[in-house]
Amino acid sequence: MSSEAEEPPSTKITLTYEGGNWVARDDDTGMTREGGSRSEALAALDAAIEGAAGAVDPDDPFWDADPVAVDGPSDLSASVDDYLYGQRAPDDE
Repeated sequence: MSSEAEEPPSTKITLTYEGGNWVARDDDTGMTREGGSRSEALAALDAAIEGAAGAVDPDDPFWDADPVAVDGPSDLSASVDDYLYGQRAPDDE
C-alpha cells in the first residue's frame, strides 16, 4: 500500500522533563514548547513549527512603514558619499 503523504524532513528533537513540564526542542530551529505530557509538548512543537513556516505577521508595522530619511524620502547615496569621502563621488558631480 502506498501513501500519498510526503515524509517530513528529518530533524532532531530533544525531549526533556524540566520543572514539572515536558519540554520539546527542535534542534534545527531552536524552537521549544512545553506541555504537561510528552505528547502535549510534541503536539505544541509541531503546531509552532507548522505555524512558523513562512509566516509573516501582517500587523507588523515594518510592512506599513514608509521609508523616511532625515529630509524625507530621497536618494541618500550623495549623503553617504559626502560622509565617507568628504565629497560627492566624481561621477555625481
